Amino acid sequence: MFGLTELEYAINPQTTLEKFIFLVENVFKHFHRTTTFISFGALLVLVIIRAGKNFFKKWWWIYRIPEVLIVVVVSTGMPQNSIYDIARLADLIKQSFVKY
Repeated sequence: MFGLTELEYAINPQTTLEKFIFLVENVFKHFHRTTTFISFGALLVLVIIRAGKNFFKKWWWIYRIPEVLIVVVVSTGMPQNSIYDIARLADLIKQSFVKY
């Protein structure tokens, strides 16, 4: 969520404690601002949609729409209608799948 994938592969923390220490030491020095913004923004939208769906219980079809589907559809269309650079977004996606 912080764009530290390349640094994580370079340092290669193994245990949970090593990963936690890696995160604490590097999150404020090496985080990628755009990746962090997009990741936490999507998480916030998921939480808000989940909480907001409780107000629409009498409309069964709204209650059954998956939150993740909404976030994926909106985030897929977002680069076409905003200031995000499509090539940069493609680099971020490619970076997140490195060595997986």
